[in-house]
Amino acid sequence: MREGRLSDAIRYFDEPETKQAARAYRRAIRMAKVAWWPVDRASALFRAAQIAREHGLDIMGYEASPDYAALGGDDGHRPDENYGVGQIALEGSLVSDGEHERFTASAAKPKRRWHYRHVAVDHIKAAADSLPPRSQAFAAVLCMGTYWMLRTNAPGAEADARSLYARYLREGAYVRWGKDFGQRCPEPEFDRANWLVVKQWLNGRAAFRSDRQ
Repeated sequence: MREGRLSDAIRYFDEPETKQAARAYRRAIRMAKVAWWPVDRASALFRAAQIAREHGLDIMGYEASPDYAALGGDDGHRPDENYGVGQIALEGSLVSDGEHERFTASAAKPKRRWHYRHVAVDHIKAAADSLPPRSQAFAAVLCMGTYWMLRTNAPGAEADARSLYARYLREGAYVRWGKDFGQRCPEPEFDRANWLVVKQWLNGRAAFRSDRQ
């Protein structure tokens, strides 16, 4: 899953629930790639973000650093430590250049604690990119990403949450639940975002016609 070979990866999951989550993630990513309508793309990306956040440890977590899926993602571990699961570095004169290259290529991307949560937030950011900034859905997806990061006990997570909130303040519209931003997040109203996109398109056509008269 981490390499983007989603169909190949699914066959390696034995547990039905994990396989179902992997298939749902693959479906959401595929829908996001083929969707030509921006709100449909945003909806698919938001779904992919939800799956990555809720099932990421099972479908894309690293067995050792930085996720420690082999140990159930135990909160006590830090990505720069070795708890007997895998290796955090290759040392010694007998390690070949090829081994170093393969080891480096297999590093977590991003190499951050709970890396799959950051993958989820990357999907959130991409979803926001496809939504009208003045829409409720834009605020709601950024709220959810902020909520996740505020509950991620890892270096840099709070800064990520602040960045998402800052983007909402900079680009988004007022929402009545804004005082609880990052604490309680409503579901994104993608249908209303659709109408806003259509309205903006119609207004743009009207302005174009006016300029030509």
